[in-house]
Amino acid sequence: MEERFWAKVNKDGPIVREELGPCWEWTVTLSSTGYGQIRIGPRIGGRLFLAHRVAYALEHGMAPSDIALHVCHRCDNPKCVRPSHLFLGTAADNMADMVAKGRYSDRPRLRGEAHPMARLTEDKVRAIRNSTGDQREAAKAFGCSQGTVHLIRKGKIWRHVS
Repeated sequence: MEERFWAKVNKDGPIVREELGPCWEWTVTLSSTGYGQIRIGPRIGGRLFLAHRVAYALEHGMAPSDIALHVCHRCDNPKCVRPSHLFLGTAADNMADMVAKGRYSDRPRLRGEAHPMARLTEDKVRAIRNSTGDQREAAKAFGCSQGTVHLIRKGKIWRHVS
């Protein structure tokens, strides 16, 4: 496992912070947020882990699933798996690190129709809330998923629409 893991790493990555040395970057599968991923176990049914968590676990002699805390990056490079660039922290530690390094944006989040990915309008959301038919029919009529209909009717999403 260890040999397979390190074979997927480029140890001549960028130097993000001079005092840390070069990042060791994951060279294969990345998550939608840019973090390395590796499947452990059988091809079908194996579990997908974030590569930096596996690197930390390998360095410290534990299973990736045994790490109860966040594995954070000193270098802020999500592809980096270099153990000396990684440290354990709580969610609060991770957020404080992000703020301290100036990566936090306090701009308002776009909600509802203002969000560029929104498929529904506030009028359609109101109509979904007031509809009493089958979720499947409502989803088809309004061009969304059954799960979206369910969450709107339960008041879990689009809460700002009355």
